[in-house]
Amino acid sequence: GGELLHVGPLSTLVKNKTSLTGQYLSGKLSVEPPSSRRSVNSATPKLKIRGLQHHNLKNFNIDIPLGRLVALAGVSGCGKSTLMRSGLYQGSGKFKDKEGENPAQLKSWSSAIDFEEILWVDQSPLSKTPRSNPAVYTGAWDGIRKRFGACEASTTAGFGPEVFSFNSKIGQCPTCEGLGFEAVDMQFLSDLYLPCSSCEGKRFKPEVLAIRCNGYTIHEILELDAYTGIRVFADDAKITSRLQLLIDVGLGYLKLGQPLNTLSGGEAQRLKLVRELIHLKGSKPKLCLLDEPTTGLHRHDVKRLLAVLQKLVDAGHSVVLIEHQLDVLAAVDWLIELGPGAGADGGMIVAEGTPEFIAKSKTTTAPFLKELLSGKIKKVPISNQSSLAVRPPETLCLRGAREHNLKSIDVDIPLNSLSVVTGVSGSGKSSLAFDVIFAEGQRRFMESMSAYIRQFIEQMPRADFDTLSGIPPTVAIEQRSTRGGSKSTVASITEVLPFLRLLFAKAGVQYNPATGEAVTVLEATAVAKHALTAVEAYQPSAKKPLYIAA
Repeated sequence: GGELLHVGPLSTLVKNKTSLTGQYLSGKLSVEPPSSRRSVNSATPKLKIRGLQHHNLKNFNIDIPLGRLVALAGVSGCGKSTLMRSGLYQGSGKFKDKEGENPAQLKSWSSAIDFEEILWVDQSPLSKTPRSNPAVYTGAWDGIRKRFGACEASTTAGFGPEVFSFNSKIGQCPTCEGLGFEAVDMQFLSDLYLPCSSCEGKRFKPEVLAIRCNGYTIHEILELDAYTGIRVFADDAKITSRLQLLIDVGLGYLKLGQPLNTLSGGEAQRLKLVRELIHLKGSKPKLCLLDEPTTGLHRHDVKRLLAVLQKLVDAGHSVVLIEHQLDVLAAVDWLIELGPGAGADGGMIVAEGTPEFIAKSKTTTAPFLKELLSGKIKKVPISNQSSLAVRPPETLCLRGAREHNLKSIDVDIPLNSLSVVTGVSGSGKSSLAFDVIFAEGQRRFMESMSAYIRQFIEQMPRADFDTLSGIPPTVAIEQRSTRGGSKSTVASITEVLPFLRLLFAKAGVQYNPATGEAVTVLEATAVAKHALTAVEAYQPSAKKPLYIAA
């Protein structure tokens, strides 16, 4: 990846033979629906939920076929995540002794299959520490360390597998403790992270780095991607089987030593799926719940992911996923659409059945699914595509971008217009958009701030490029989950809450909770007059005493 294949209007992209995006848009490549589907009938085992009460799901009943690939579809806010998280996953805890956070209220939860485990695979971060990486997470690292510990040079030096761990004091660099970098306190500025002066960012002691296995040092192995790792350890089935799963879900481009806290939400979810795939082989039936696994994926990667999910179901497991991507909806065995609207207008099953059945119904998803299944995709209207060439607007000019896998690319992006950066997973899109353009725009904007203010704002390091001109202040909206705890609300995240508080404080009317009368502000003389009137009108009674306070 990292090469620039196309810059320009859509009309020329569809003619680009080297671009996978262009080939999918032109129809030369496609994600074909399966030739046959697993049948669903009265004899099919089902998971039955009755009387589900949570958010906009009111007395909700549903039967989900098991041993099948099932998708939940519908407009945003119709109740898909509530059903998946609170109903299917946490709701099962009432019957399987698993405590769920904020579980739904339901009458019954029953499954025709006794699942060994219910797996929830979402886009939450995998790790907050840079010590964990894809090799460690998938278990391939154990096999790699054993290979290094068994080689002749290690035997001669008396090294075992434990030496080749950057988390072990035996082999890690004592200066950086296996991190590969050192944090420099910049007082009023953000901390500066520099490569370790002792190991030069290689994490291990010199004597450990001197050991080679299959021609590579342990540090060089961490710098390899999954594709290269399979070639290096082609004779080790345990290592290659785990690395192959990374490739199967579209993560073959990841370096084996890439910190997990740098992955996007979509990458984190697919890596979780890899880990579950390792444990699912040969195990008892499990129920796998996935929340939009295609987020951020190119159609070429979607095709690969679908093949993995189909293999999972073929192995006897059940897969239920929330999805909007049409290629996935067309490939499932059973499709359940919730709606018809969002919030209070949702929370109902508007249609369920095979994708072909849903395509013939009158739901929100139906016309789009019908178009895809018919193979007659409407062409996107291409109009006024040449106006940019006639009258070029202000332009962001980037030259020699070399961040991550970008191969010294040059690109001009028109300002005051909508531009798209696309490509297969791992091709360098985020590196260009976030790590170069956003980071540099933020850095230059922050230079106008005082050193005192800059200490409170996390700044990204300067990217590797030659020149960047015409860049205004930048804002990044990523896929990562919204920050905040259980007390955070839509109003607090969007900063509407301070205005609401001010509105209620200044314009709000306070009412007496007992009588319902409005509370008014009175001057001291008016209060005295009011009290005197109450005393004069008082009729002595044991049941109705008069209290006077001063």
